[in-house]
Amino acid sequence: MAQMWIDQNISTGAVQVNTSNVNVANYNYPGSGSPPARLGTISPTPTGWIGRVTTKLPGATTVLPKVTITNATSSGATVQIQIFWQLPEEATLGLPPHSHTVIASIQV
Repeated sequence: MAQMWIDQNISTGAVQVNTSNVNVANYNYPGSGSPPARLGTISPTPTGWIGRVTTKLPGATTVLPKVTITNATSSGATVQIQIFWQLPEEATLGLPPHSHTVIASIQV
């Protein structure tokens, strides 16, 4: 989310109009397929935010993170981020993964 807060186009001209890069094309990821470049990669070599999440949390590649962008405008959007993890013994027992969700309004 911190990355999104600073991801904006800063105008340095006489008329300063800052615009946000937080939009569906740049950040929305439903938890399947290839993530947008700004989030990073899952494989073959994990990179960026999504790479850190999937390599640091146990079982995070079983249920991938989700990033949902809504109400997007040139000045920002509402962002919901969901991460999931599951310990190996929990998977063996058939328990559901843990999750954590954050929601924020990111505006320039």
